[in-house]
Amino acid sequence: MLMDVLSGWEQPKGPDGNVANQGRPPYSLVRRKLGVGVFQLSPALFQGGNPPAVSSALLLNMAERFGKMRDLGATSDVEISESETLLLVGVTFRPREKFIRLWHGSDGLNFAFLTYGCDSGREVEELSDCERMARTIRFRKNDGPILKP
Repeated sequence: MLMDVLSGWEQPKGPDGNVANQGRPPYSLVRRKLGVGVFQLSPALFQGGNPPAVSSALLLNMAERFGKMRDLGATSDVEISESETLLLVGVTFRPREKFIRLWHGSDGLNFAFLTYGCDSGREVEELSDCERMARTIRFRKNDGPILKP
């Protein structure tokens, strides 16, 4: 799986100067200068067995269940986009003065789970970048690094 990373975004570094998650999911990105939120990506790659019955309804249901399990409130701003290689469903939650945008994407076999979170009202500064990056997800076997600058 690959995702293009826009200029100005990078993986956060820990106090020791190393990438905070050491290359394990979820992969996190923050804007290098004056960042206000965190964008995260977790892949779930098909390993075998019966292929899933992927649909926009399934992805929306997954997003709604995620919010319900975490008491995030009602979904809003539901957006469904489809290309030749990616079905992407995005929803917004606004719990307790926070902003959370969540996407579930699939190519019909593999899945990607992405979130962007920040303080409510600050999303205008970074959300469009996160939307653009989410739409660049590509699933292929043996891709190497997930995040592609």
